[in-house]
Amino acid sequence: MIFNESVRREIKMNRKRAQLLVVLALVVLMGASFATHNAFGSGEGRHGRSGHDPLFRLFHKLNLTDPQKQKAAAILKSHEDEAKAIATGMANARAQLLKAVLSGGDVVDASQNMASNSLLAAQLGSKMVSELSGILTLDQKTTLQNMQTKIGSHISERLDKRFAHWDEWIAKHQ
Repeated sequence: MIFNESVRREIKMNRKRAQLLVVLALVVLMGASFATHNAFGSGEGRHGRSGHDPLFRLFHKLNLTDPQKQKAAAILKSHEDEAKAIATGMANARAQLLKAVLSGGDVVDASQNMASNSLLAAQLGSKMVSELSGILTLDQKTTLQNMQTKIGSHISERLDKRFAHWDEWIAKHQ
């Protein structure tokens, strides 16, 4: 009887671990999807405003002049094909990773593919930001630096809040 109870507890623990791993993988994949959307979003959003895409919200907050907007458009256009290819690669890698996680498949290869595509996106993003910063005034560059500082603390706060919700849910359902 003790052996059976021990085995049952072990199976239950393994099931909980597997469920938590699936939830964790889904959270990572959702984060990757937001990163992909944020890097290569849908333009100016609804009603011509900056919408949810951080790049266009950034342009709005920097209060770009019309000549700056034209230069920014030329920079974005010069990278459009590469950005679309990377976004497609990210979406495919994300789907491959989700499939591997949910089927118990090869998550190592799928994760490496996701990481490789994330690296390409980061490199392109860095290149574009470098080119775009070349068209900014000193005041706009200061605004950009201030925004970068806020983004770091905002990400940390959101992560803390997300895991606080996890802890609450786990405590409630244990």
